[in-house]
Amino acid sequence: MRFLCLTLVLFIFSADSGWAYPSLGSTTSKEEKESATSESRFLSNIHQATLTGKRAGEGYFNSDGTLMVFQSERDSENPFYQIFLMDLLTGETTRISPGSGKTTCSWIHPTEEKILFASTHQDPEAVKKQEEEIAALAALIALCGKESPTPDPWDGGIIAVDSFMKQSVHDPSSIDSENCTVPRLTNKCWETSCTVRGKNAFGALVANRYTFYIGKDPQYPSLHLVLDVVE
Repeated sequence: MRFLCLTLVLFIFSADSGWAYPSLGSTTSKEEKESATSESRFLSNIHQATLTGKRAGEGYFNSDGTLMVFQSERDSENPFYQIFLMDLLTGETTRISPGSGKTTCSWIHPTEEKILFASTHQDPEAVKKQEEEIAALAALIALCGKESPTPDPWDGGIIAVDSFMKQSVHDPSSIDSENCTVPRLTNKCWETSCTVRGKNAFGALVANRYTFYIGKDPQYPSLHLVLDVVE
């Protein structure tokens, strides 16, 4: 199994100097200062938006820039990404994915109260796989005597991923992610990188073609980007 040694943090680039979140100028490590200096050649007024969890991944704004949906690892019982919605005016953050399995690639619909994301939570072995990953990381910590790197959430071959829609974008406090029934849009081998096309349809980039093998197991198909449109 491969491990990622790079900690990813999600940032917002804002022209408003009054942004409430802390600036990268407060970082203390030599590496962080050098990184901030290098970035300043291309970007200005950089502010950290996510302050919780081991790491954050892809994040996208809604049409008026008041909300951001993103993926993050911050659950002690799940070592993989889950989907969160942040109110950029208050900083309030709500998990909108069910909490089990792996998730990726969320997007806020431009005109409707919906969020699109990919998830493996309907995999009957999702929780078992989480527990196995946590045990493997704990064993590595015991062996190395220090905290292990974060695993690649998509390492190990093709995983059944489905695109879902979630309601109540502008009222995240009403979302019951534990008990909510999330409408399932697709049912293919492996799907991710979903996005929105126009105002009436969702588009999903689908990896589901057989040409060459990836990973260590030749039974899995290769990854190709194919546009599936769900009207």
